[in-house]
Amino acid sequence: MNIAYVGNFHNFGNSLATATTAMVYLTSELKEVESIDVFCAYPNIEREDSFVPDKVKIKPTFNTKKPLSILNLYRIKWKNYDRVVFNILPTAFGKSSLMNVLGLLAPYILTKFGIRKIRVVYHNSTFTNDVQKLGYNSRIDLFKKFILSRVEMHMFMSVPTYMPLRIYVDKIFSKNNKALVKYIDMRYFEGVPTIYMNDISKNKYIERNENSMKTVLLHGYWGPQKNLEFALKNLSELRKEGIEFHLILSGGLNGNFPAYSGYFNKLVKKYSSTINENLGYVAEKDILKLFLRSDLVVIPYNTSGGHSGVLETSITFHNTVLCIRHPEYEEQSLGFDNIILTDQDHFYKLLRMELKEKNQRNSKTCVNMSEELNYAIDSIRQLLE
Repeated sequence: MNIAYVGNFHNFGNSLATATTAMVYLTSELKEVESIDVFCAYPNIEREDSFVPDKVKIKPTFNTKKPLSILNLYRIKWKNYDRVVFNILPTAFGKSSLMNVLGLLAPYILTKFGIRKIRVVYHNSTFTNDVQKLGYNSRIDLFKKFILSRVEMHMFMSVPTYMPLRIYVDKIFSKNNKALVKYIDMRYFEGVPTIYMNDISKNKYIERNENSMKTVLLHGYWGPQKNLEFALKNLSELRKEGIEFHLILSGGLNGNFPAYSGYFNKLVKKYSSTINENLGYVAEKDILKLFLRSDLVVIPYNTSGGHSGVLETSITFHNTVLCIRHPEYEEQSLGFDNIILTDQDHFYKLLRMELKEKNQRNSKTCVNMSEELNYAIDSIRQLLE
């Protein structure tokens, strides 16, 4: 089989790059796959250590700063491929509304040209997420939502579309029960790139760190909806009680909210006595080390922007997680007793209990990599059927 992926890849664009990279790595493990071409954004200015399997060719195709460059997708000879997989969401192609609309239209339009081998992995939708809660409140934002929702429905009705949450599939069906939407299990995808970049994909097991003091991790793509101050305030109060822990703050800032940067810096300064390490953006290769040395991952978000990559990474590396309850996280946590869901009223009490516990809840000193990667590869087989 010859496979094409469309979407950002590690070092080539940002939005969903981790997910596309995971899918490409996992697909490369299939014996029946001979070649994989990745049609993605032009290279990032700052590039990290990466890994590209022998079967894979990276083909930069569009410039996120030039909206009409997305039309390059329409010039590719898609008939040369046995499957074409788009890994996207409503804003996957950049900040330009025109570019995102043209990009989202591509799977639908290509079917009209007789390309029937297309699959779409669609992470969230205007039908599944409240954009106003996510901070997109202007009239222009609401107009964009209106346009995108029309484009999305054309895609749902024409192209097999896979979503990583069953609740999202149900919401699309509630709008139109003839939509070609299916569920795909991506629970381990987010941790895949860092595993391959550290060259441990063939290891059956990897060891977790054993810490003398509970290590707490606040990691994310920080923006106003992530409610960072709520977590820092609670942790600060617990430290005043005399409870010992080591706090790591890490992750980049959401560029869609430029005013947030100043607020974030004020928070870091205000809670400097609570934060032991402020790492900022963490390179993909270093995610493995970060999660293996963390005992408790805290997810304090006000609202969910979709399935949580931080939660999925924690699931992969068997971290205990304390997070504010949202329907998406309820579904993601099914079957995992190391994930504690709560509301803001009970957050402090549960956080206190976890930090006072000597041992991690149901923690494992070893992570069974082969079991989790095989599970993820099965999801790729489903996608390529």
